Amino acid sequence: MLRFRRSALLAAVVAIAPVLGAISVPHTSAQARAGLVGPKQFYLALGDSLAYGYQPNFRFGLGYADDWLKEMQQSDPGLTLTNLACPGETLVTFINGKCPLHFIIKTRYRGAQFKAALKFLQGHPGQVSPVTIDIGANDFMALFDPTSCTVLTTTQGISDAIAAFDSNFTSVLRQLKTALTDPNTHQQTGDLFTMNYYDPFATTCAGHDDVLSLITTLNQHLEADANSEGVPWADVFTAFGGAASPNPQLCTLTWMCRSWPKNVLSRIHATRQGYTVIFQQFQALAGY
Repeated sequence: MLRFRRSALLAAVVAIAPVLGAISVPHTSAQARAGLVGPKQFYLALGDSLAYGYQPNFRFGLGYADDWLKEMQQSDPGLTLTNLACPGETLVTFINGKCPLHFIIKTRYRGAQFKAALKFLQGHPGQVSPVTIDIGANDFMALFDPTSCTVLTTTQGISDAIAAFDSNFTSVLRQLKTALTDPNTHQQTGDLFTMNYYDPFATTCAGHDDVLSLITTLNQHLEADANSEGVPWADVFTAFGGAASPNPQLCTLTWMCRSWPKNVLSRIHATRQGYTVIFQQFQALAGY
């Protein structure tokens, strides 16, 4: 039977979530927090369908990257967004290529998204900030059947998946940070941020502790990997209701409570309101 130690982790993540009726926040200064560079000419968004801004109604221009772009453009109208994200991207395909929905990407490139990201950073030295990346959820979705709320692999299988994730994710973050560092002065030229994931199945799989454990374990390792590389991470998990089960916030922030589309893997995505909440976590983290 799959078991995880959850008490300490859940105590940390079950925090009071934002009130849905007041998801807007006051306009903040464009001044970056201490130790950060702040926005420059290009904002580079990397990752999976959340970075892409996917919604089942095909409104793909209302994601968190689009929200943050508009906010930063209030101070710098010339700042532009380059979004390389690919829906369905796993960490494995991010590194090696063959994202299943590469044909709908917003910025055209060939091969792996990671290679395209490094090429963009190398082609625009000192001009890119911030860079955001969310990746890993699709790797773990392969271990889970959302229709039956069943974890499909053994404890060893999950351990192997986590080990591979840790190795690959820390390598990706390290290389991105290197690409955002001036080779002559060794000074950081841009800010890199990542995020953890909300639990879209907190209501539909309520009572299935192994499902929650799988998601919180992913987040625990994602956060530890980011901390090890000095990369700030946005706490999207808590902002979406944390480990509450059932979680009524999911009805507003995701498509999970709707009867359409039939495919649950489409309904797990954020709504317009949900993407606003994700953007707010990044903005609060950065200070701009």
